[in-house]
Amino acid sequence: MKTIISILLVCITIPSIAQISMTSEMVEICTYEGDRTISSGCELRDLKSLFVLSEGETMIMHTLETSKTTYYIDRKEVSDDGKAHFFFATDTGGYKYIFVIDSELTYVKIAMVKDNLTYTYVFAIVNTF
Repeated sequence: MKTIISILLVCITIPSIAQISMTSEMVEICTYEGDRTISSGCELRDLKSLFVLSEGETMIMHTLETSKTTYYIDRKEVSDDGKAHFFFATDTGGYKYIFVIDSELTYVKIAMVKDNLTYTYVFAIVNTF
């Protein structure tokens, strides 16, 4: 009985993570084969985006002007220095992604591997709410 009460107290005192929304207006897109950048390097594009990290950190929703994608978080990690949060996620099509969000909420980085190529997207965050 004492163990159950202790577990309940721990569960009650752990704060839940509130939902956070982040907007971006620009993205840097890079494509790699192995550890080499393909083509003439990375490309910078104007791209308005909204990212929403759900309460409890179970999903990331990414909305563009023309589409919306939901990523289901499979696993979370924090860097040793606590400055970066890693979210290993799967979209509804079964593709795997790694999201990296820095503690200062200045960027969202996304990496995915498809057809032996690695694609990275770095979104500069302009607003959070």
